[in-house]
Formats: sequence, structure tokens, C-alpha cells
Amino acid sequence: MITTQDTTKAGHDIVLSARVGAQQITFTARQLRDTVASYLARGGHMPTPTNSTDSDPLEPFHIIIEEWLYGNVQSWIDGTDARQLATYRHQAMTWLHSWFGWRIPELETLN
Repeated sequence: MITTQDTTKAGHDIVLSARVGAQQITFTARQLRDTVASYLARGGHMPTPTNSTDSDPLEPFHIIIEEWLYGNVQSWIDGTDARQLATYRHQAMTWLHSWFGWRIPELETLN
């Protein structure tokens, strides 16, 4: 089960909640941005809303959950220089806004 909810405080409110087996995982906007950024930095490619019709419609959510569980996102953030971090965070936000639209707050200036 995957759900999204509106946010009121940029970056801190939960914007995605997923259940993996018995485990419930929730993401703030910042965590979601950094998870997608980490995946992109490792050479991953997020599907676009227009090309998801041929594949699993939940593919982006599977990628995000797997990256969070197995990609060591915090280690990537801690070990990445500021320029790369800003570049991949921007790419992540571009993708997130294309997929989720208004549900994801603007986080470009937030760390």
C-alpha cells in the first residue's frame, strides 16, 4: 500500500508512506528527495509518468523503497561534495515534481 498526503511544513511532513511486509516506512519530503537523488547519483534512471504505461505502474515506488532500504542514502549524503549534492537534489526535485506535482514542496534551498 502506497499513499501520499499534503504537506504544510516544507521538508518535514510525511509525503509518502509505504508498507513492505509488516514494516511501515514513511518519508518526509527531504528524505524522498535525497533517496531519489542517491539513486540518480549511482546511475539509476527514474521512470517518467508517460513511460510507465508499459511497465509496473508502481515501479517508481519500488525503486524509492529499495534505494531507501539498501542504498545507504545517509552515507551517500555524508560522502558527497556540496556541488554533486546540489546537482542530484535538483534532478531529484525535477523528477518528483513531474511525478507528484504540487504534493512535494519546493526544497531547492533546504539542506
